[in-house]
Amino acid sequence: MDAQHEHCYTIKQIGGPEKSDDIWKQVEMLDAFKQPWKDGALQKTHFRAFHDNKWLYIRYDVEDTTAWIFERDNNKMEVALSNRVEIFFKTDELLEKYYCLEIDSRGRVLDYSASFYRNFDYTWLWPKGQLSVQTELTDKGYKVDLR
Repeated sequence: MDAQHEHCYTIKQIGGPEKSDDIWKQVEMLDAFKQPWKDGALQKTHFRAFHDNKWLYIRYDVEDTTAWIFERDNNKMEVALSNRVEIFFKTDELLEKYYCLEIDSRGRVLDYSASFYRNFDYTWLWPKGQLSVQTELTDKGYKVDLR
């Protein structure tokens, strides 16, 4: 890969209505994540994604046996204070508009839109009926499945 595309990940189409854990074995895995704003060890995170004719499917496997969950009023902003996975969808290269999902190990979602630089709109909501989240605690941490 050239430098411009070194972070590209192709999401492949996998057909068929039945989805099982076996299908994830067919999907390319990313696990070389970095946190440039933080020194020190990063919990091991595995990311995979595929799509069919209707949905995008995403799986995170996170190794984190001390996952922190902040819970007071159970509002969506508490997710930002918890250990979580994040995904961002940009609409253009200048980041004039992008959309964010942050999900903790309990399946709570912090959804918002934003624009460069750090202009967040936390009142924005992911479209109703267009997101399904399942989480599972594992012996090594937690798993997050999105559709």
